[in-house]
Amino acid sequence: MTQKERNSSFVQFICNLCSQDKGLAAHFRRADMKTANPEVMTTLVRFGLDITKDSEFLPFCLVVAAISRDKKYVNGSCPFAKALGAAEKNNVTSDKKNDSRLRRLLACESLKDISLILRPIMMFVQSRQQECLNYVELLDDLCSFRYEDSRERVKRKWVVQFYSSDSQQPERTDI
Repeated sequence: MTQKERNSSFVQFICNLCSQDKGLAAHFRRADMKTANPEVMTTLVRFGLDITKDSEFLPFCLVVAAISRDKKYVNGSCPFAKALGAAEKNNVTSDKKNDSRLRRLLACESLKDISLILRPIMMFVQSRQQECLNYVELLDDLCSFRYEDSRERVKRKWVVQFYSSDSQQPERTDI
C-alpha cells in the first residue's frame, strides 16, 4: 500500500468511526492537543501506525482532530490553503484579505512547528468554510512536511492555493 492509499484509507476509517460513535468523535476533537488521549493512540495503533514516531503520530493526530471537529465526517474536495484564503477573504473582522495565518504556516520549519499552530488556523477555517475540506490531501501535505525538499514544495503549493481563492485576478494594464 502506498502512502497516498494509506492516507486515503485512514481518512475514510476516521470518518466512519466518527459517524458511528459520537463519543469517540468527541475524544478525537482533542487529538491535536499536547497530551494525546488513549482513544486516539489506540485508534492509530489499530490502524497500523507507529505512534512512537512523531512523523507518523503528529500529522495523523492533526487530521483526526480536524475531521472530528468538522462534524460532517466526510472527505471533501476543497484544498486546505484554498479554504484558508476564502475564509480570510470573507473575514468580517478585517476589511481586506489577511495573509498572516498563511505566513505563519510558511514560517514553520518542522512538523512539530506546524503541529503547534495548525489547530487554531484549522478552527478558523472550519468556522467560516461551508465546503468540506480535502483531508486526504492535507494528510499527504503534513506527511511530506517532515522532509526539507517536500516541505518547500508543500509551502509553494499552499501559497498558490491560498491566492487562487481570489475570485478575480487583477487586470493587467501593461499589455
